[in-house]
Amino acid sequence: MYNILKTVFSDAELEYPIGGKVNKVGFNRRWADVAIPSLKIDFEYDGWCHSQKECSDIIRDEELKAQGWETIRINKYTLSIVYYAVHARFNSEELSTEHKILEFIKEKLKEVNNEN
Repeated sequence: MYNILKTVFSDAELEYPIGGKVNKVGFNRRWADVAIPSLKIDFEYDGWCHSQKECSDIIRDEELKAQGWETIRINKYTLSIVYYAVHARFNSEELSTEHKILEFIKEKLKEVNNEN
């Protein structure tokens, strides 16, 4: 996923640290699987064990949202949407900018999630 996103978003970072406030429990830094810091977008890849951690993911996503970040969750079924959006940009006026590609990815993921 990182290699695909890096071709479009030059500031994409793998395992990017977000936050880092000290709270009662200690340090609450979160790590993005792939971050686009300039847009405050966190792409998270949900693997086979994801169903066991959905509750903690909701809390994590809300914490990042409070810091101005948006989380986009990808899995093995939806990764093809990201791949298509990135590679289609070379042949499509509609996907010619970072913003348009990001909106396309979000819209297609929304459609897929509504179907399930």
